[in-house]
This record gives sequence, structure tokens and C-alpha cells, in this order.
Amino acid sequence: MALPPILRRFLVEDYQDAPPWFGRFIQVLNSFMEQTVSLFDRNISFGDNIQARSFSTSFITPAGYAAGDFNPVSFTWGYRSLPQLVLIRSIRRDDGSPILASVGVPTWTYTNGSIVVSYIPGLTAGVKYQLALLAL
Repeated sequence: MALPPILRRFLVEDYQDAPPWFGRFIQVLNSFMEQTVSLFDRNISFGDNIQARSFSTSFITPAGYAAGDFNPVSFTWGYRSLPQLVLIRSIRRDDGSPILASVGVPTWTYTNGSIVVSYIPGLTAGVKYQLALLAL
């Protein structure tokens, strides 16, 4: 996360040669600076600022996975805006063993208030996985 600016307030006294209107400008600028620093100081989180939905589940890839067979995973979005992106936060085999191959970006659609993940590339058929997704 970015650090708050070192300079948190401007003083009119520091600008002796400025025109008379500059004092009003400094007031507006200081108000903006106070609000900005306040955001950083309160540790505003990703979830507080961006519409996002986290979802976790387990599933077993079907025997025909290599041929494109996949049991869709769906979850509700819950926001008025449309989701823009679905990311895999984590995926692991249910037994805890690591996935050695690269897992690609999931194929997904948004239908009637739900996000439906229709395919996740890079998995092995017949294996149970623990999946955590993040929709933005």
C-alpha cells in the first residue's frame, strides 16, 4: 500500500507573495489532503473500496475433463454492477498436494445474478480440488 504524503497541510504563510485568492485555494486543497490522508491512516481495505465477492468450494473434475467436460461452479454476485473479472485466489488438491502445472484463467459467464465458472484449464481428471475465487 502507498504511504501517506509527508506534507499533510499547506499554510498560506508559506506563500507570502501569492495573490489573495490563493488562500481560498489552499483551504480546498487542505480539505482534500485531510480526506486523502484519512483514507490511508484508517487502513481502508480492498473489500471496502471495490465491489468484490469471494467464494470457496470443493469439486471433483470429471473423467472427461481432458475433452472439455467440467461441472460448472456457480455463486451469486450480489451487486447492481456487472462483474468484470473472476480470478483464482487459490486452488489445491484436496489431499494438500501441490499443483505442479500452471492453472489458467477460468472461463466464466454472468447469468441472472450468478457467476458461473464453466471451465478451469490445467487440472487433472478425477481429482478433488479446493478452490477459492475472487470476482471483481
